[in-house]
Amino acid sequence: MAADHGVAARGTSAYPQEVTAQMVLNFLHGGAGINVISRQVGARVIIVDMGVAVKLEANPDCFPGELPPVLRI
Repeated sequence: MAADHGVAARGTSAYPQEVTAQMVLNFLHGGAGINVISRQVGARVIIVDMGVAVKLEANPDCFPGELPPVLRI
């Protein structure tokens, strides 16, 4: 599950909000550590977009699952 939580917008995060989308793309393209582990055990990595601020590219391993507005910061 991936989402932006608003902490970066408040200036209290070590990383800018754009890093979330970059990490998701890394997962989807097989470049993260979890991808290496999943390949070793024959598992599939899927992402549920729970509110990433940037629109993600269409990918069969990325599913929408947006948070309701009341839960967003």
